[in-house]
Amino acid sequence: MRIKVLLAVFLLSAIVGHAQNIKTAYLAKNSATWDDKGFKNMDCVFTPEILKNQLFMIGEGHGIAYSYDIQYSLVNYLRQKAGVKYLFMELGYLDGIILNNYLKTGDDSTYTTAFQKYNGTYYYNKSVHELFKKLYKLNTTLPDNQKIVILPVDIEHGYRKAIQYLQTRIFTGDNAKTTVGQALSKLDSEKGIGKEIAAEIVRIYPIYKADMATYQKKLGNQFDDADFLMRNTYEMLNIALNKVADTRRDSVMLENFNIYKKRYHLDNEKLVGLFGGFHVKQTDQPNDIRFASLLKRSGAVKGICSAVIVYNGGFIMMPKGKSNTTNTGKININA
Repeated sequence: MRIKVLLAVFLLSAIVGHAQNIKTAYLAKNSATWDDKGFKNMDCVFTPEILKNQLFMIGEGHGIAYSYDIQYSLVNYLRQKAGVKYLFMELGYLDGIILNNYLKTGDDSTYTTAFQKYNGTYYYNKSVHELFKKLYKLNTTLPDNQKIVILPVDIEHGYRKAIQYLQTRIFTGDNAKTTVGQALSKLDSEKGIGKEIAAEIVRIYPIYKADMATYQKKLGNQFDDADFLMRNTYEMLNIALNKVADTRRDSVMLENFNIYKKRYHLDNEKLVGLFGGFHVKQTDQPNDIRFASLLKRSGAVKGICSAVIVYNGGFIMMPKGKSNTTNTGKININA
């Protein structure tokens, strides 16, 4: 099946301010086609002017089957064309730990077990799994300095698994005796009442933050993981308690992005981001802040191109209660 792909926001970002007929003519000329073998005529879309941008943000509707195939094709194209290796994603930090390990091992059983926490959501389906399989296979063909690295910037939606990871992998041994370690040990991350867990994390985090230098010393090379998980879990649960998602979540994404930027020395790296279409829009709505607009206003990157994937026909992957990553329901859509 061949689908006309309109990378409209990419193109319009290059011609903003022009008359509508000029925009229409530009879009007609600068388009590409995609099928299961990949893209054709992509150089018409990614012109030298477009490729001057540092960050390419690809927005999709969660769960639409073709999204993940197109995302892979775009990532691989930009890898070849612009040398992209860092892939920002709308996922929590723990998912990043799991997925970067998967990109090294290709262990499907570990992947499936880890992502069971998303059972019943759009992230727990065959198409998402296939995206990471393709990225794993791609990495097996690349030298170490070119392998794809996933950098997750979202808050910790799988907060129970994140707390469990902190309990069992980081705040153990002598670290379990710290104030934070003792508080975490009392939480039932699997069966505890959500509001009670949230209230305790919201109480613990300022204590951790006030004594961060001590925890940095005690945790050593585990500190970066602990710090991300503590902060993102706190942000997730604080948002849930106070209902401030529209004004806080994407701001946390920016903070996480800037941490990665410093950690991996990304000032002059070409970057790709895979997000829901909402987050890649470069303008805000009243009381509705968006990640791409924050990046743009802050000057965190040297130019952003945002693309929203649009379809005329396809499948949306509808998870079922007992679904797994290789067998999900399909409902035909036109979008």
